[in-house]
Amino acid sequence: MIVLNKKTANEFKNFAIVGIISTAVNYLIFYSLVHFLGLHYLISSSFGFITGIFVSYGLNRVYTFSSSSVNMKKEFTSYVLVCIFSLLLSLASLWVFVELFDINPLIGNVLAIGVSTVSNFLGLKTFVYSN
Repeated sequence: MIVLNKKTANEFKNFAIVGIISTAVNYLIFYSLVHFLGLHYLISSSFGFITGIFVSYGLNRVYTFSSSSVNMKKEFTSYVLVCIFSLLLSLASLWVFVELFDINPLIGNVLAIGVSTVSNFLGLKTFVYSN
């Protein structure tokens, strides 16, 4: 269970800062693939999200959650599993925004990133960095 205390609030603040950095990378990749290469928005979003995983793992491990785990392979695997869940949730959200609500994919992706941000923090806090 996630308790809303000063430590959790500080972690979420740090997570948000890391999120801004990784989201900027994510969206830059997404936009470039859609705009310059003409790739489908769902494929482009996947590449952006995956790139963001690598950026966010290193920063979240050290800066947000101050992990001292010596089993980085297990930690990274758990991290990726949480991110894959969030990716699927993000893609489903993006599809709903674009196909059902007729929102431009460039705007829909911003909304989907918001959905995955909440999912990622809760998943990471609960399943990866629960100590």
